[in-house]
Amino acid sequence: MQGESAVRTNIPVVRDRRAAGGRRSLATAARPGSGGWTVRAEQETRIRVPAGARVGVNFTLLASSSVAGRTDRRPAFRATPDGRSEVPPSVALIRLR
Repeated sequence: MQGESAVRTNIPVVRDRRAAGGRRSLATAARPGSGGWTVRAEQETRIRVPAGARVGVNFTLLASSSVAGRTDRRPAFRATPDGRSEVPPSVALIRLR
């Protein structure tokens, strides 16, 4: 890759419709992986998700000029409900061609 390259993505956060209570607050974050990648949230990362709903969180993934082309990366996106442990991460696959 020459210079820097950015990709925007929307990560859906879904809450089970059988969940008890009203809206649940979640803190979302991303781990870009290694090798010159960074991830920037494009909005507030603490969101409220009603039971049975789906809310998207916008991120921009940025590859620096040091990222080798034709090398796949797997950034991880995670969420932590208020007062609870982090849920297992959702891993994306970025295919560089």
